[in-house]
Amino acid sequence: AAAADVFTKPEVAAFILGEIKACGKAAKLHGFEIPQAVHIEGDINDLGQGFTIENDCLTPTFKLKRPQLLARYREKIHAMYAELGESPESV
Repeated sequence: AAAADVFTKPEVAAFILGEIKACGKAAKLHGFEIPQAVHIEGDINDLGQGFTIENDCLTPTFKLKRPQLLARYREKIHAMYAELGESPESV
């Protein structure tokens, strides 16, 4: 299966989130420091990168373009907040 197909499976996101939570607990992080939801980018290039200069997510010096990233993922962020029963007011 293509990488994009694998990354879009809910089981993959659930596995990764489980690993993140386990690492957070092992590091004795507080609950608010551990993500409660994740989105795995399925649209990747040949190098396995989701954020690129070409898709306007990175600057030529490879810094994140935060406003463009927020615009690109706003719907997904709102959906994750909704699934958690929280309000995405600040996003």
